[in-house]
Amino acid sequence: MENYVFKKDYSIDRDCDEKKEVTAEDLVPSAIIREYIKFHTEFMRRMPKIVVKKDKETFERVVPKLNKLAQILRGSIEATVDYEKWDSHIIMTFPYFEVTRDEERELFADIMKNCHNFNVTATKDGKVRIYILINYFEEIMPKDWDVANEIADEVILDMNEEEE
Repeated sequence: MENYVFKKDYSIDRDCDEKKEVTAEDLVPSAIIREYIKFHTEFMRRMPKIVVKKDKETFERVVPKLNKLAQILRGSIEATVDYEKWDSHIIMTFPYFEVTRDEERELFADIMKNCHNFNVTATKDGKVRIYILINYFEEIMPKDWDVANEIADEVILDMNEEEE
């Protein structure tokens, strides 16, 4: 499957700084914990996955409605489904945020009911950032633990080769 990125910016001020991707090193000071996070991330990335129908439907249902809201509030939206990192999320930025109409209340009730994480933060330039995580993918756990052990061994070997 191909990655999907829907990105629109309706803001008046489009002079936004490029956002630096936050890494585990930025968040976790312990080298041991960083190595575990790296192992776990790579292990989960290699596990076989399926698309969760309910989450896919939620994502496809809310993105056009959030795009409309971004237009109304003069904000921006970026909706991503990444088949390489097994990640799907929606990031919106607004100069302000309010929910005043029934249509908007119903939209956010739907999102709250069906998303896995909803986060509202302030940006450095005083805007409102909304992050919505809809899992979209689910790991297929192997029936045989030997398969999981093989994946773990491969990850460890690859991590050791990177260090050399």
